[in-house]
Amino acid sequence: ELIRDPRARREQGVFVVEGPRIVEAAIDRGATLESAYVAPGAERAFSDLTERLRKMEVPIEDLKEGVLERIGDTVTPQPVIAVASMDRRGVEALGADGLVVVAVAVRDPGNAGTLIRSAEAAGTAGVVFCANSVDPYAPKVVRSSAGAVFGISVVEADDPVEVLDALGRHGRRRVAAVASGGEPFDRVDLTGPVAVVLGNEAE
Repeated sequence: ELIRDPRARREQGVFVVEGPRIVEAAIDRGATLESAYVAPGAERAFSDLTERLRKMEVPIEDLKEGVLERIGDTVTPQPVIAVASMDRRGVEALGADGLVVVAVAVRDPGNAGTLIRSAEAAGTAGVVFCANSVDPYAPKVVRSSAGAVFGISVVEADDPVEVLDALGRHGRRRVAAVASGGEPFDRVDLTGPVAVVLGNEAE
């Protein structure tokens, strides 16, 4: 249910992290993990990871053969999955410093994950997904973010105008990316409090 239903994720305030590498990345970034599930033999194969989970007092449940194949989202079942707490802060929590990326109607999970990953690498304050963008806590987004979803603030909102108004109240300059006719990005001053708006892939 948590894997396939965004409403269930919202209601419970948690989401699924699939794969030992992503679970490890979540721990490295200080994520709050509520529980973990391991396939037969995974406890031994990923003993360092399960030991870290035990030290964090994360409950670990050993699953029977074939269970992860039925519930997982990946084509190749992952031997370790975890349930993580969602960052439910709003736009106001982003504060007034640094660069914020505002994703408007970004629909592709791989693009969203890459956006989060790039934003973390660039040291941004956070990413806001609005206007019916893809769910940033969907399994494909979490996987393609390579754990970066735990490294920066990821905020969900509805109306992009309200988002930009809120960021503007913090004194942020708001800059929109355009497909053509704009100033080359490497000539734009993106230092200080700035919001960069990225639009839908097709439009």
